[in-house]
Amino acid sequence: RPGQPCNVCRDGETAREFAIAGTVYWALDSRAPAPCTRVDLVDDAGNKQLAITNCAGNFFLLPEDRVVRYPFWVTLTAPGASEITMDSPVNGDGSCATCHHKTFSTRSTGRVYLYENPPGPPPSKCP
Repeated sequence: RPGQPCNVCRDGETAREFAIAGTVYWALDSRAPAPCTRVDLVDDAGNKQLAITNCAGNFFLLPEDRVVRYPFWVTLTAPGASEITMDSPVNGDGSCATCHHKTFSTRSTGRVYLYENPPGPPPSKCP
């Protein structure tokens, strides 16, 4: 369910719990996923964690695998090049879509995306 906070359903009762999860889109105004994107998380104690998006642009960390604590910062890196870092830290909810809705508003900066100005179309196949 793209655009819906992952932890709404992934609460440990309805489905397997996620500690941190989200979807990365290819571009600011695109519904195309960004597969194989590095999602680097770093907390204020210097703990680091890495997730890689799947073919649907989704990534997740399970509670037992989680190393970083709130607040943490996120950097996305495209395979082989582009990098984008969040301006502010994540402060207490592991679902990216809690703050990153489809449209811009006073409560959302828009979707999580890899490119503001993409270098071309998204990959047509996932490795």
